[in-house]
Amino acid sequence: MDYQFNKTLFFMLTVIFCLGILSACGGGGGSNSSAPSETPAPAPAPVPNDPDENEDENYLPDETGLDNEANNSEQLYIQPDFTFDTHKVITLDISAINADGRAIGNALMFISVVDSDINELTDERLQQKALLTVARTNANGEVLREVETANTATKLLIELNTVGIENEVLVTLTDNNYVNYQFK
Repeated sequence: MDYQFNKTLFFMLTVIFCLGILSACGGGGGSNSSAPSETPAPAPAPVPNDPDENEDENYLPDETGLDNEANNSEQLYIQPDFTFDTHKVITLDISAINADGRAIGNALMFISVVDSDINELTDERLQQKALLTVARTNANGEVLREVETANTATKLLIELNTVGIENEVLVTLTDNNYVNYQFK
């Protein structure tokens, strides 16, 4: 009997609470006819341009700035094709095939940035590599991914976590930032 009473009491309290919330929140949004209406301010009229301002302006800096030392930012000379980007996007297209010619699927691959003057896999400086990404080969033994790295990166170390094939390689980045390699 207590269970039924508690259930009924809970139901009644819930209904009262919901009705209280609904009545407290209602009633907004009406308009008062005695309130002054707001009208938007008129847009300012466009000012006619000076005829001298319509001439094509040359925004290229003076090339004599290349020879002079700049004392402030207005005196700096920047080539028109200069880019302020500090990163680049590299496309990785890497595949792995075992000795039987079958794809190595579901294998981990570690791609790291290394110093550009490292040319041997036995170089001790490879321990200072900077991990760029970790990838897993798909069922076809492929990794196709785009990654961002610093513009200064010029060489990658690619390590395939598998046994039976050469599983480390140093790759120098080309101008198109496309890395294509096949582990065999």
